[in-house]
Amino acid sequence: MTVSDLYQSAEEIKLQKPIIVALAKTNKRDGPTDATESDTDAIFDEAVCDVAERCYEIAGLEDPPLPPRKLRAVLLQEVRGISQYGEFEDYVGDYDSAELEQFGLQRAYGKSTYRKAKKKLEACLDGVVPEAAFIAATALFGNGVPIPETVQNRYELSYETGPDAANYPMEARDLALYTLVAELLDIVVEHLDLQRDTNATRDLRTVVGAFARSATDNRSVEEYQQRAHHQFDLGSALKGSTIRTHLSGLELFEVREMFDDINQALLDYVINAEGLVAPTMSYDLTDLATDGEESDSHAYRTEDGRWQIASLGITDPELEFGFGLRILKGRENRAAKLKELLRKLAVHTDIGLLMTDREFDGAEDIGACRLDDNDDWLIFAQDYSDTDKGNDDFERLREKLEPGKTAVVESAGYANLDPDVMLVGYSGATEDDDTIEPIRAFYTDTVALPDDASAESAEEVAETIQDLNFTYNQRAKIETLFRLSKNDFDVATESDNVAKQAFYTNMSMLFYNLYKIVNTVPAPNSGLELTTTQKELLAVIQNLAFDGPRQPAAQTHLQDES
Repeated sequence: MTVSDLYQSAEEIKLQKPIIVALAKTNKRDGPTDATESDTDAIFDEAVCDVAERCYEIAGLEDPPLPPRKLRAVLLQEVRGISQYGEFEDYVGDYDSAELEQFGLQRAYGKSTYRKAKKKLEACLDGVVPEAAFIAATALFGNGVPIPETVQNRYELSYETGPDAANYPMEARDLALYTLVAELLDIVVEHLDLQRDTNATRDLRTVVGAFARSATDNRSVEEYQQRAHHQFDLGSALKGSTIRTHLSGLELFEVREMFDDINQALLDYVINAEGLVAPTMSYDLTDLATDGEESDSHAYRTEDGRWQIASLGITDPELEFGFGLRILKGRENRAAKLKELLRKLAVHTDIGLLMTDREFDGAEDIGACRLDDNDDWLIFAQDYSDTDKGNDDFERLREKLEPGKTAVVESAGYANLDPDVMLVGYSGATEDDDTIEPIRAFYTDTVALPDDASAESAEEVAETIQDLNFTYNQRAKIETLFRLSKNDFDVATESDNVAKQAFYTNMSMLFYNLYKIVNTVPAPNSGLELTTTQKELLAVIQNLAFDGPRQPAAQTHLQDES
């Protein structure tokens, strides 16, 4: 029996506990069906004696003051958790002479001998016996040796431990968190293009750390060096300049391309990690307020001074992910932005279903959704019966609908659409109600519906429309994406420069994406499933970006003075 380098110390074992559990599950050997508890005890006790000297060595005992037989006995007593020396003397006495010889133990030792031996070891190196015992029990567990139940309970060893990080020591959980965030941060920095012609050798991850700090305290990132709670020189990231200067030099298209590349790479990571279950695409608009003074960016603002933001989001039962974010120059170019985002996304993945919210039911919106004939799409339809929009689709749907039922308007949409689209509707009332309200309806031309009028087909149509209605509820998660990225990961700025505003808004969305990925995708190496908070994630990003927290300049000066 050997002990690998995986078990370098008790601290390292706690860090590597998920790997050890995985090894234990792989190496576990089932004994004979007629094996007794005493058989398991004998196998385990012999294995403890096999690795005793090596475990003392790992625990730091370089020159043991005892012969091997006493070393083994002291370790076995500790691993077994037998506190009374007389009781351990009786425990060893249950083995016959041949077994003790095989184990490398000696029958003649009395309880006083065991007591003196342990004291001599502890005097040589404090705490060496418990640490060596912990290493031995864990190493044998990982090697597949049958572990007695009492020892499993003593050292919290279980073959049933699942991937939830909460099941492991905090050290292992934190290592998994830092490992995953470090991989994601590498992806971000690889595509973070801040004038690389002058910053080719600079560590741009520190810029991400500065933004994480801004999102933590909701203070402008441009004041970072004046308010940071630890030493940090932006010169390590940006040559002879500041964040303000570098962002001011960015054009809007550069910001757009930069974050498209970042989010595409992150999305590839999620897909490769099989982090998506049943993803759908959602396209939505939102207006974001700004504290900046209005300047030449008024074309990108609403009448009440808000930025107009369009975003394509992935909404999945396990994950919301903001793929693309655009600042619009008027809502009329929303369809053109949707086409642009879909073309970019199509390079990386197939889009199974695209959903858009109300106000996206114009002819140009439908045309954008029809960009790829292989994709299904769904547009939330509005009731224009009492308007001059010239669309009576909802009125025709009402004529067909019954309480609690579904209906289809075969030829709907707009006169300039070729071919027509369907309007499928669902009554949220019960079949006993006197009204068909509330109604939810969708434009689509890609959802397969049966052609015949049989009862079976009618039932299938109803189930399909109800499934669409249920699936559409997933689209609401994009609202959460917008809200949390703004409220929990907001990177404050007082600038009214449109490119700078786009950069800051994209950074907020990026932090939200990282937050959702960490809470969804298993950590590399360990496979642990993590649960983190907004505050913890931003702190981890800062620690990784700045190579750990550093003390304030005032404290450093005081220490130097003294």
